[in-house]
Amino acid sequence: MIKHLHIIGAGLAGLSAAVEARKNGVSCTIYEATKKAGGRIRQARSHDNGTHLIVKGYEATFAYLNQIGMSETLSPFGNGAYSFTEPASHLSWKVKANHFVWQVAKGSIPGVNATNIVGKTAKDRLWDPFFLAVFNTELKDVPAQLRKNMFFEMLKQGPSALIPYFCQNTLEDTFVRPLLDQFDIRFGKRLTSVNESQLVFKDGQIPLKKTDRVILALPPQAYAQITSPFDFSAITCNPISNFHFDLDSDVEECFVGLIGTRSQWLYAKGRHACVTISNQKFESSEISKQIWMEVRPLLGLDDCQMPPCRLVCKKHATPAQNMDFATHRPQTRTNFTNLFLAGDWIETGLPATIESAIRSGKWAVKAAIDNKR
Repeated sequence: MIKHLHIIGAGLAGLSAAVEARKNGVSCTIYEATKKAGGRIRQARSHDNGTHLIVKGYEATFAYLNQIGMSETLSPFGNGAYSFTEPASHLSWKVKANHFVWQVAKGSIPGVNATNIVGKTAKDRLWDPFFLAVFNTELKDVPAQLRKNMFFEMLKQGPSALIPYFCQNTLEDTFVRPLLDQFDIRFGKRLTSVNESQLVFKDGQIPLKKTDRVILALPPQAYAQITSPFDFSAITCNPISNFHFDLDSDVEECFVGLIGTRSQWLYAKGRHACVTISNQKFESSEISKQIWMEVRPLLGLDDCQMPPCRLVCKKHATPAQNMDFATHRPQTRTNFTNLFLAGDWIETGLPATIESAIRSGKWAVKAAIDNKR
């Protein structure tokens, strides 16, 4: 019988595991190598380090927020539609999120309908940018099974699954800070070795009792830095770059996908605009001038000079969700009866998203409780 749970990593997967453990009456300790909880959730000044979209079909995410009393801090965006613009053709359009595929089939996108929904125009104006945003991996590299899994999940959650939501403040405010004084989180605890009998940190070790369980809620690249029975070297990561513009005046909130440009997604609110470019790593912000020229008309700032810009590049933003990933993606349960895995890259049936991270934490706790030693 499990009496105590050791959670390694205070990212969303680890925090989700802690919330689920508390729900099931299991005590836990969280060990975090850095000085902050939240994993890849970070802030660029008073804003998220990138744009993070949450959709209504994120069942585990909404359950997590309900459990921590923060569900009211998410708001549906606009009228529940996705906006796109293709500057080269001077075209703009919207696709309602409700019954999304049906909206596409009936002609919401210029040049696309039920007869050519998988044709070149549909690929350029929807499927390529859609899959790149979801998987942070080029469409041609995403295995068919992963695409099918995503569509199955979308269909399972119903016709409103893709209705977009944003946090009223930041992800950190919504998902992380409410938990900081609710759990025993030990910061600066860098794991150096793990096996079924002990946890070894830089500053000491913890023998594991027969009634202890361990959830390793770490990113795949972390395993190269620790001694463990696991080898996840086949799983590599893709970057995401975000350009943050500090505006001189307030702009109307907008969320727009750009087609045929270097910019991919623009989210702006108040005096801040963020442009997200998936699967791209920029070492300097020199390209920011081009990015600004592409997005300023959408902000109603055609004649404005480029405002101050900050580049935030997350080099290990997500796994490269290709065939190697699909082949080597590990399960929650391991060959060891007291060691379990969590993280957005663990097999959850989903792309490596916020929903996958939170689901993985819940599943790891369930597996640890159900496991008979």
